[in-house]
Amino acid sequence: MPTFELNADCFGAFVLPVDCAGPDVMAKVTVTSGFSGTIMVDCLPGGRTEAVNLNLPAGWSVLQIRREQIQAERPGCMDFGYIIYDDEDMPVGTVSLRADHPGEDLLICSTPERLTAMADRNRPVAAARHVR
Repeated sequence: MPTFELNADCFGAFVLPVDCAGPDVMAKVTVTSGFSGTIMVDCLPGGRTEAVNLNLPAGWSVLQIRREQIQAERPGCMDFGYIIYDDEDMPVGTVSLRADHPGEDLLICSTPERLTAMADRNRPVAAARHVR
């Protein structure tokens, strides 16, 4: 199983293109406490990306803010957006994930309780709209 890895350890924009490497592809993104910025994981059509594993520092969390299907491309793809929060619950960055699996969320956090749906957090929707 091919694995693509990215370490986000400082301020910046990080891109992980997961190309057509065949079936059962895995992507791994490791975020350290020095991270702030944006991360884009682009699971391009042709392969079968099974999961994007997001490893966060202790106490950090991620909030899903966007899930939409894009039909402008063939095959269609899903676009997911997330905000990363540090251990003081301050937003430090975003994750954008594009995958060719209709309806499937491929993001897996280092611990399952860290992936929180928008409805489960007491955050206003308007505050998250700027992330795109």
